[in-house]
Amino acid sequence: MATFYFDVHDVRGLHPDRIGQDLPDLDAVRTEAMHALPQIAFSIAEDGDRQSIVVIARDDQKRAVYSATLAYTGEWLTPHGATASD
Repeated sequence: MATFYFDVHDVRGLHPDRIGQDLPDLDAVRTEAMHALPQIAFSIAEDGDRQSIVVIARDDQKRAVYSATLAYTGEWLTPHGATASD
């Protein structure tokens, strides 16, 4: 097992991981990064309709070993607040 750190870059800024996680290999690092993205996106959903979230995994030597990005774009298809019957 080795310790990996998952830094998050989102609309609010950089959030460095100071605790880390012990994982068995780089495949587990990839899985952890990919699973984290939707959870992070859900937590910042109120911050706007155009967002990009990046998770960068670092090893215990602080070297970046994996990066995963999730982009979100929301767009109103009717005037905001209007209903289909308006």
